[in-house]
Formats: sequence, structure tokens, C-alpha cells
Amino acid sequence: MYAFLKFGKLGAKRWIHGERRVVSFKTIDRADEGAIVHLFGWFLRYKRKLGRCIQFYGLRDIFGKTIQLVLRDARQELVEKVKKVSAESVVEVQGTIQLRPDKDQAVGEVLEVDVKEIRVINMAKELPFLPMFVSSVNSSIRARYRYLELRNSISQKALWLRANVSKDIRDFFHQRRFLEVETPLLFKSTAEGAREFIVPTRQNGYGYALSQSPQQYKQILMSSGIGYYYQLAKCFRNEDLRADRQPEFTQLDLEMSFITQKDICSIIETLLKQLWKKYLGIEIMIPFRRMSYETAMSKYGSDKPDLRYGLEIRNITSFLAPIASEYPVVDAMVIKNGLAISKNRFRAISKEISTSHQPIVVYIDSLDRLETWISKTPFSLSSINSIKQLNNYLGLEVNDVIFLSQRPIKYSGNLTQLGHGRQLLYYECVKHKLIPSFSEKQFEFVWINEFPLFSYEKDDSKQGQARIFKSTHHPFTSPLEDDIYLLKKSPESVRADHYDIVVNGIELGGGSIRIHDTDLQKYILENVLKLSQNEISEFSHLFEILSSGCPPHGGIALGFDRLVAILHGTNVIKDVIAFPKTSSGADPVVKRHFHEYQIKITNIA
Repeated sequence: MYAFLKFGKLGAKRWIHGERRVVSFKTIDRADEGAIVHLFGWFLRYKRKLGRCIQFYGLRDIFGKTIQLVLRDARQELVEKVKKVSAESVVEVQGTIQLRPDKDQAVGEVLEVDVKEIRVINMAKELPFLPMFVSSVNSSIRARYRYLELRNSISQKALWLRANVSKDIRDFFHQRRFLEVETPLLFKSTAEGAREFIVPTRQNGYGYALSQSPQQYKQILMSSGIGYYYQLAKCFRNEDLRADRQPEFTQLDLEMSFITQKDICSIIETLLKQLWKKYLGIEIMIPFRRMSYETAMSKYGSDKPDLRYGLEIRNITSFLAPIASEYPVVDAMVIKNGLAISKNRFRAISKEISTSHQPIVVYIDSLDRLETWISKTPFSLSSINSIKQLNNYLGLEVNDVIFLSQRPIKYSGNLTQLGHGRQLLYYECVKHKLIPSFSEKQFEFVWINEFPLFSYEKDDSKQGQARIFKSTHHPFTSPLEDDIYLLKKSPESVRADHYDIVVNGIELGGGSIRIHDTDLQKYILENVLKLSQNEISEFSHLFEILSSGCPPHGGIALGFDRLVAILHGTNVIKDVIAFPKTSSGADPVVKRHFHEYQIKITNIA
């Protein structure tokens, strides 16, 4: 028998509301003392008794704010009724506002309700966990019952923060005469980036690809005369997931005509300065530091360097005799007073860096070892250098530990061996008080630029075939003007007019000046990337648009989810998304799977 049938209508008879109806407890203040109110919310069963005559419960409103309920034993019938109300049931409470005895409490905690009556609107079943205790619940359980987790005030604050940051961003760009334009999500598949999500249609053999980014459409807008464009864009990428990735995500996307890299960096710096001031109370200094990709990789071993700590990497190749190897460059990183860390821990870190080609670790445990440590490595000094010169260059002393790693001459990718080691060793050094830990309010911003325009897809040179290039970012990125002449004879040496914004080792976003010349765009696709004619034909619309009088333009995209996560103080973007996907791409709340749609994947390129 369904419970609601015994009432004839849904629920019991409602009270006649001559009194005040309250759904937000923030609207109640000290001036309401003595007022009779009707409050609506979720019942909290943290029962406390004061002596024999008073019991305490709680009520949470739609904004996550709670108020204390006081129940007096003199109302025995009401006491028995409340005993049957389960935690998290939706209720209506009639009572009188009164001041709590402790007058020193915050305004939001100074009021309570003397309960006269309670009505259950929707009784909750026994729940897997209570929202107020969500921090102690397993993450997979929290994901399955995300709707319960969202009742927690911290989760709601994250969503409110997201909404407020979104509004502030829109206000910021609206004041600067940017036009918000919504570009299509249903696009076509092109050879430009990550794997796509394919959407079948009712027309046999035809379908769409979900947009990876608004990249081509925003370039079309520039040719359309929309000089300043932005949007908070939904994007879809069929990639491996991790803590900072989701298959669908939001990015702050913007594009501008007749601008330079400096112009775009300036407007982003101004925006971030305002957001950090408003939400974190931190005054960040602009303009941000600039650093080339080459410098970032050589000093920090990463194109996303965390500048809050040292542990810089030094190239010592010039001190050594030539090395006949495909890894002829030797990098070194010194851990000052590193002998405070156990050798077993260093071995573990070395294995974590690489299981096959591990870095060499040398322990400077005596003056004799300081003068002879190079003999403990596969390397030897050049004839014109001494161990003293090398030690002075490195600042090496007794009790230090030195990590050595070989690499190719040219950097590739975004992390070297010692770059990975630097990240691992930082926390170990802090643990042993060798370097200070950074403050939660310390933010070090840096622009990384001058990336290589192209990277190697694969190396077939040993088989006599030409190396295959791919775009480091996307094929619409313009080369630096000074490097255009290198496109024909040395594509691997061409630098991109690209820029990434990094804060505390996290890539917040990236952008570039785009190619607006049709001939240059065709040359790169045909002669450098060597796309097939069929692949090139997929960009025919772009060639036509560029040749119709497209102005010079450029833009940037910031990860909006990541931005909000940083402002919220979390490293996990799932915390600031209402219904995030799991690492397998599933939504544990609605439990949908591919087989339910009877889709069979026959081929994925």
C-alpha cells in the first residue's frame, strides 16, 4: 500500500499560514525574537538533552544554513512524534524565535526555535551517510550519492563560488566590450587534437563530433568582424581521465582581433588579480613573470614549473668529457644537507622517477667523496675542468646529495626525469625541514612561452624515412615571426607564438596568436604536418574564411573548473562540479552504460 493513498491527496492537511513562512534562515535576525514562524528544511538528528526537560535537534535550509530546534518534554505528544522523524527528512516546523543563552555566539548561531509543531513533508529512508559527516565517507560512496554530499555546506559553497566567479567573469568582459557568443557543440571531426566523442544521427552514415573547443568557430567570428569574443564554453574530449580532467568540462574562452601576445596576457592578468583579491583576499602583483619553454625545462624540468621553491636543475655537460650516447646531456640537482633523508627513500624516489633508466644518486658524506664523487658515476671530467670548478658551479658541499640524469639535446614533452624528481623531492625535503613549506596563500604565476611549434610524432629516421611532425598544441598556432624562415629547412626549431599561464605548478590555461594567412596555414598542414588530401579537405571551410579578409587575431582558454578549484582551495576539480564523472567516465548517480544504447564500437582511429 502506498503511504500517500491514505490521505486521499498528497500529504497531510497543511496549516493555515497566518504566520511568517521561512525557507532561508538568513532572513531571520534578532529583531524577530518572539515571532511565530513556519520553517522548511531538512531535519537533523543530533539529539542533545539539557537536564530532563529539554531536547535539541537541528534544521537545515536550502542554502545549507542550520538553526537549532528546542523541544520541551512538557509537549509529550510532540516529543513522541519527533522520535519517529528520521534524519534528513523534509519537514515543516512551527515555532517561536528566541535568543540562545550564549549571547557571545555569531549572529547566525544566536537564534533558535522553540518548537510548537512539526509536520513531515517527506520522510527519508535510512541513508548510507549523513551529509554533515561526509568528510569521513569513502569517495566512491560519496560519488554514488552525490545528491547527499551536495547537501553539505562545503559542497554548496563550492557551487555558489562557481556561480559567483562565473558572474564576475561575465561582468569583467562585458565592461570591456567583449561579446558573449555561444558556439555550436555539434561540430565535425577534424585532425586537430584529442580524441572526440562521436554523436550518431538518424541519417544513416552521418554524425557529429562533440566540440573539443570553440577554436575554429571563434576564428570564424574574428573573420565575421566580431573583434572581442568570449564565452564560458562546454568542451568534450575523449581522453584518459585524472584528478584535473573530465570528459566534459568548461573553459573560459576568448579571442581578439588586432592584438599581440602581450595584450592577451595583460587582460588575463587583470582578471586574475581581481578574482584573487575578491575571493582570497590576496593582492597578486602584475605583470606576471615570463619564461621560455627552454628555460623552464632546463631549470625546473617542467613546462609547468612550481616557482614556490628552489631545487633548480643545472646542466653540467660542459664540464664533462663528450658522451657517445643518444642521451649526451647530463643534468644535476643538488639536495642541500640531503643526507638527513634515508638512502632507502632516495632509492624509492629514483625508482618512482623511472623503472628502467633511473637517475644516478651520489651521497657526499665526506671531504674525500666531495673531491672524488665523479668517479662513482659513468662520467669523467673534460681535460680543461677540475672537480673543484664543478663543485663550485653546483654549490656542492659535504652532507649534500646529488641527482644526475642523462637526456637528449632537444627537450620533448612536458617533464624531464629530474623535473619529476624535483616534485617528489620537495615534499621529502619539507618533511625533514631542509627547505620551508610554502604558505597556502602563496601563489607564483608565470607565463611560459616560445614553445616548439612542432613535436615529433615518431622517429623513422633509422629506417631512412623522414621524421613525422605533429602540432605541439594545434595546427592553427602561428609561428613566431622571426622563425618563419625555418619552416622549410628546420621545422623542429620553429618556436610558436604560444603562451601558457601557470600557477604553483598547475597549468591554468593556454593560448596563441593564430595563423590568419591562408598560404601559411596550407603550407603547415601540407608540407610540415603532411596531412593527407582527404584530411586537408576537412579544413576547406577555414581556408575560404581566412582568404576572405581575416584580421590578425589571437586568444586564450582558461580551465574554468580548475580556476574555481584553486579559488576553493582544492586540487580536485570534481569538488567544484555538481555531477562529475568518475575516472572511467561513468556517472555513478544515474548509472548509465554504453550497452543500454545498443551501440557497438567498430573502429576508433
